[in-house]
Amino acid sequence: MEDSIKPEPSLEERLKLVSKVTDHINKQRGEYTAVIPGSAPGDLFATNSFSTGIISFDMATLVGGIPRGTIAEFYGPPSGCKSLVAYKTIAQTQKKGGIVILADAERSYTPEWGAKHGINNDHLILLRSRTAQEYADDICAYLRSAPIDLVVIDSVSALLPKKIDENSADTNITGALALAMSILLNKISVDMYNNKMRPTSIIFINQIRDQMGGMMGKGSFGAVQYKTTGGRALPHYAKLRIEFRSGEPIKKGNHQIGYEVNGLVKKSKVSSARNNRFKFRFLNGIGIDLTNELIETAKLYGVLTMKGGGVYYIADDPKPVARGRDALYELLESSEEMRNKVDGLVRQFIGATANEDNSEGDED
Repeated sequence: MEDSIKPEPSLEERLKLVSKVTDHINKQRGEYTAVIPGSAPGDLFATNSFSTGIISFDMATLVGGIPRGTIAEFYGPPSGCKSLVAYKTIAQTQKKGGIVILADAERSYTPEWGAKHGINNDHLILLRSRTAQEYADDICAYLRSAPIDLVVIDSVSALLPKKIDENSADTNITGALALAMSILLNKISVDMYNNKMRPTSIIFINQIRDQMGGMMGKGSFGAVQYKTTGGRALPHYAKLRIEFRSGEPIKKGNHQIGYEVNGLVKKSKVSSARNNRFKFRFLNGIGIDLTNELIETAKLYGVLTMKGGGVYYIADDPKPVARGRDALYELLESSEEMRNKVDGLVRQFIGATANEDNSEGDED
């Protein structure tokens, strides 16, 4: 009786059977549909990111910006620079040879403003479909057939549900938009990985709305709650959620010349960056003050130090680079070599400043 019992197959034999099934699935469904991570090509799970060009933002994410193959959500009240940060990300992606789709549901993009912030209009796909469902179909048509690196959807609130387009205006737009977003995300989340060795990143720009009533903490019945538009699908699908809010005004004499923008990483499934904060300045007629935020970030991480008399030094370099903040600002504005040097030194700290107390991937 004991002689008839077959010995249990070894791990090596079982892995061979698994490998056969894996190969069969990949032949039927496409390469890398089924993967054994340990034996997969290194590029398949690469965590390279698209920089926003805004160094404080890139540092706050701990991964250098928007990781490839990630759905990200930028949200907040008006004048939070959400679209502008997305434009900067488009420009940086194009500089590295990437192809970008801008789904301009708000019909707000102008080539002049985009070019001012570094966008190459000759290499940009500007998509202006009618309904949310049409945007889903059109974007997926590109994703299935072309190596698209980045898609920016501006904005969720401006997407027109097909149900609203076909029916009367008294249709429940909240429910219709939530359903449309669920459909759009279901389609895009599959097709963004169609080119598995070069997955696409998606940035959704979203707005917030006041919602009266309900409970908001202890004893605060009826308080105003702030909700993003488009239902709950996007907060679940997004691996990275960034909140933007305008802050203190910047004045020159009695005139306001801009304002500070405060950012917060509300969710991250790509690093332990949750609750990391960042800040930059927006100047009227100019946009994001990249030189100022490079200086502030370099000072924060010790790349730039100041000694007596307001003389600035680069870390480990005994030779002074500028006397006074204004002189340093002018130097970084005029010298691309010096700017790149400071920028490169600061970016060496990306990923090295993660807070051990931050939680990683704790939201669905």
